[in-house]
Amino acid sequence: MFYTMRCTLAWHFEQGGVPAKAYPYLSAAGRRLYDQSFVPEALDVYERARMIEPDAREYLTLEEADRRLADLHLLRGRALFHMGRWSGAGESLAKADEFARLVGDDHLKSQTATELGTYYRFLHQFQEATAHFTEALTLAERVGDPRLRPIALHGLGAVNWADGDLDQSRHYMLEGLSVAG
Repeated sequence: MFYTMRCTLAWHFEQGGVPAKAYPYLSAAGRRLYDQSFVPEALDVYERARMIEPDAREYLTLEEADRRLADLHLLRGRALFHMGRWSGAGESLAKADEFARLVGDDHLKSQTATELGTYYRFLHQFQEATAHFTEALTLAERVGDPRLRPIALHGLGAVNWADGDLDQSRHYMLEGLSVAG
């Protein structure tokens, strides 16, 4: 129901020539689909949002447009990663990080750093992954949002495990579990 309502509203706004109204509905619908494990469908919705973003941007403040674009690239990068489309995921996550830095939103920068850390960990580029996870953790602590910490801590634990530092890995994993609650 949620998907149908949001996508239907987005479609009507698209047909009515109001992309600034369609854009957030598409992002929300895609997020909901992804959360329900409908990843290919979510990616289709993200692509629709990406296509109308330049038109929607005209009706938003520059900061809000960049923030929404960073979020869209982050969501799209996650979906592409989940589907095994690595190069597209890396490009989208890098764009998300670029816009998050442009906006200067530490919460969003922490999210993009975490996703980039996961991406590089998967590619066995452990130094790059460690740098991103460490940045994500620093930003999460600066923001004070405990929800941002567990994934970064888990990522650092996984990287240390892969490097053979089991004591440090255990430390990060246990801290991640205690924070996750």
